[in-house]
Amino acid sequence: MLSSANMAAHHELPEAELESLLDQPETYRQLLGDYSGPMSLGITVDESTQKPCFLLRVADEAVVRRRELVVDGHTIRVIVRAGYQPPTPG
Repeated sequence: MLSSANMAAHHELPEAELESLLDQPETYRQLLGDYSGPMSLGITVDESTQKPCFLLRVADEAVVRRRELVVDGHTIRVIVRAGYQPPTPG
């Protein structure tokens, strides 16, 4: 279950569980609300903590609602990169 708690402890979620969140529409709703524009969500390693986190690429970072998610008591950082343009076939 996803929730937004500002004071949650930072714990590492197993990577398999983190990957499973990529398949859940609720993950995207928590991060982006009703945004339907181009974006890419993946998993990377936070260079400052060496822990897995989400990497969210969007055209405009103003559409991002949250910079972290709390899942089953685990806080997952979301690194946001603006300027994303979807690949064009070619």
